[in-house]
Amino acid sequence: MEAGPREQRRFRLRSGRIVQSGVRGRPRDLRSRPVAGRGRSNNSSPPTGKRQRRRTWLVAKPFGWALAVIGTAVSGVLVAALTAIPGQVIDDSSLGDRIRRGPDILVSAEAINDDGNYTIATNGPYDIPMGAKVRNSFDLQEMLSLLRSVRSVGGFDVGRLRIRLILQGNRNRQIQVTGLEVSDVEQLPVVRGTLIQANAQGGVKNERVVFDLSDDLPRARIVRDDGSVGGSYFAERSISLQDREQVVLLSEFRSRATSATKFRLRINYIIDGQDRAATIDDQGRKFAVTPPSCNQPGSHTGGYDKAYVSNGSSLQLSQTPSRVYINCP
Repeated sequence: MEAGPREQRRFRLRSGRIVQSGVRGRPRDLRSRPVAGRGRSNNSSPPTGKRQRRRTWLVAKPFGWALAVIGTAVSGVLVAALTAIPGQVIDDSSLGDRIRRGPDILVSAEAINDDGNYTIATNGPYDIPMGAKVRNSFDLQEMLSLLRSVRSVGGFDVGRLRIRLILQGNRNRQIQVTGLEVSDVEQLPVVRGTLIQANAQGGVKNERVVFDLSDDLPRARIVRDDGSVGGSYFAERSISLQDREQVVLLSEFRSRATSATKFRLRINYIIDGQDRAATIDDQGRKFAVTPPSCNQPGSHTGGYDKAYVSNGSSLQLSQTPSRVYINCP
């Protein structure tokens, strides 16, 4: 009995391969069918689909590792180089100083009364109200506040002016201070308006530099340990400033005998081999000092229009301002 069409199998030769027809599904290559115990035929077709991708990945994996290692190394070098650039910019003193704002030297200048002398005078009238604390009791902080107020309206320290200078380096490079001198000098009549005079015990004389304004060219001079005045300060000593380093310089300016003086200061220094200078003043005002208004040279009386004099515990308005007790040179 012959097989029906569904059961009939036909074999035909196509492109040199025997293929089976009449079977549902995808035709299979009979020669590529695996034989038990013999593995795959040498004529098997190349792997496709997942097997092809897996083989490609396995082959490419060593190259991927190598590329990853090389990429990591290159990235590390680039990161290190780029990270070092800001450090080099910051560490480079010249470039850093060009970026930084402000003067080469930051200066703070303040008139002080550390020697216990609180004497100041004005050209015109100056009133201290009866309710002011210094009129009833001597309070050091109130007295210092009063002196600052009088200076702010044009007051002159009497006899001598003491200034505390705080110098601070503001550059990456070292600054060498070579001099401090008086500049922009004005000679004025002796101040004879209102005198405010007080003295306190326990003051200290710790100046390191003295200027005698009676000299034709006042210069910074050394104060020795015994109080005597020596030669030029900057001829024997030097001041160097590193970045943010501070130096305190206490200076005393002794008045001329016959005239009041207003002035500014000029500090000279060297940075990178260049000579430079900076001006110092009292918050935009000139420093000011006057000799006592003496009735006679060498006497102990002075003549003022008005005078507040300490009696040891408070400031009292003098009834005889034209003959007030004062130490005249």
